[in-house]
Amino acid sequence: MIKVVSFDVGHTLIKYNNPLSWTSLYRPALCEAAAKCNIVLADGMMDAAAEILKDFAMLTDYIDLILTSVDVGYRKPCKEGFLKTAECFNILPNEMIYVGDEEKDIVGANSVGAVSVLINRSKLVANG
Repeated sequence: MIKVVSFDVGHTLIKYNNPLSWTSLYRPALCEAAAKCNIVLADGMMDAAAEILKDFAMLTDYIDLILTSVDVGYRKPCKEGFLKTAECFNILPNEMIYVGDEEKDIVGANSVGAVSVLINRSKLVANG
């Protein structure tokens, strides 16, 4: 059973060049997910998540944890960030979904057994 959904912040949950882009696409899904499980914002940039929450106060009701690579001491795809998220909620990594937009997001999540979701912003379609 999935207990945590973790989002890479930059370019996944929002696009830095258009911070309001997340609102119409992701807010309904974020609200629904928050009603069913814990929500985590993860980012490699030290202040990115804090800046987003400052600018988008409407997100704070849905976020249970903000975790950056500075908090963990490692950047993706190292497994430590994913393990720290699982530890914070006392869950197994396979009880977590990680949503990212780069291969390193998926590699890191898969390395600990978490479910991974790749947001593919290119026009390419995977085979299968």
